[in-house]
Amino acid sequence: MSVPRRRVLCPCCGPRLERLDWLDRHARVTRRLAISVVRLCRVLPIKQVAAFFGLHWHTVKDLDKRALQGNPPIFSGGWT
Repeated sequence: MSVPRRRVLCPCCGPRLERLDWLDRHARVTRRLAISVVRLCRVLPIKQVAAFFGLHWHTVKDLDKRALQGNPPIFSGGWT
């Protein structure tokens, strides 16, 4: 997916890119998809979750591992 982001000129920080509240910085999946993957990992094996969403096994494993470590894919919005 390709999403256009606005570039703004901050008087204090210089040029900045718009932060989208539903997309984590450097993310390859949206937060909503990540949350859905993590929820499904609670009841199904990683291989089945990966097949259901059409994601690579390692992507699902990384999202699940991150959630188990207490870092769920939910953040606040703003500018970066």
